Amino acid sequence: LPLDHAHFGSILRESLRATAAFRTAAARFAARVEDVLTVRLPFEPDSNLVCLAMNPVGNRSLRQMNRFVAGLFQSLRADPRAPLQSREFFGSITRLDPAVLGERDTGTLLQTLDLDAASLDAGAEDSDRFTILRHTLMNPFLIDEENGISYIERYFEYLEAQVRARLPVAALA
Repeated sequence: LPLDHAHFGSILRESLRATAAFRTAAARFAARVEDVLTVRLPFEPDSNLVCLAMNPVGNRSLRQMNRFVAGLFQSLRADPRAPLQSREFFGSITRLDPAVLGERDTGTLLQTLDLDAASLDAGAEDSDRFTILRHTLMNPFLIDEENGISYIERYFEYLEAQVRARLPVAALA
C-alpha cells in the first residue's frame, strides 16, 4: 500500500477511529457492570493501544484483583491445543510496574480501583504490579458500518458475560 492518506493512511485512520470507539464502548461496559466490577483506563490511549484495569467491587487486595484479571484472561488467551475458531475473541495482559508509573499515578490507580495501598507488596510476585487487559486495535475492520457490525461492541458483550460468570451478584451480597 502506498504511504499516503488514501491507502496506508486509511488503515491508520481506522485504527485510531477504533481506539475512540473502544474507549466509548469501555465506558458503557463499565456502567453496565458497575454492580460487580470497577473498570478504569489506567491511562488515556494516545494511539491504538488501550488498557483496562478491573477490580471486583468490594475487593481491596491487589493480589485478588490480579488473580481475577488473570482468570478472565484465560477466556481470551490463545490456546495452542485448541483450534482458533474455539475462541470468540483474543486478548492479552500486561503488568504495570509502580516504579515506572510513579508514586502519583500509582496512588491514583489504587484509589480509583478502591484498592488498599498496603496490598501493594514490592516483594511479592502476585501483588507487586497491576495486571491489566491490553488491547491493540490494528484491524481496520473492527467497525463494519456496511453490515452494521461493531466487533468492539461484541467484544464488550462477550467480556460482560465472562465477568458476570465469574462475579455473580448473589456471591457478593
